Amino acid sequence: MPAAADPEWIRRAGTLGSGGELRLDPAHAGWDYSGLRVVVLQPRQPRTIHLDDCEGVVIPLSAQDIDVRVGDHTFVVQGRAGVFARVTDWVYAPVGSQVTMTSTTGGEVAIATAVAHREFPAAYVSA
Repeated sequence: MPAAADPEWIRRAGTLGSGGELRLDPAHAGWDYSGLRVVVLQPRQPRTIHLDDCEGVVIPLSAQDIDVRVGDHTFVVQGRAGVFARVTDWVYAPVGSQVTMTSTTGGEVAIATAVAHREFPAAYVSA
């Protein structure tokens, strides 16, 4: 019996990225506005992403003690050991931002994105 085609919302493992980053942008997902990036931070190795025409929210998944630099602002985010460990701090990054993340322990960080046209100030929100 032939295999059924995957629904459009299913992505096979390995098809959304490589090199320590998963990326699902609106065009690839078939959505109009929202996207998701997940990056793996290596201990003490800065990782920079560019948001281009999107705004984003930096959400630690399994990374602790993260410095998040957005433009001229650096925010210290407590993070968490895993998504079920606790509620986490997060950082809002305006449209077009360059975001640099550094973690002493390493781990995964999600960046939820949305296409945006109006810029708001970068902000830190504690758990």
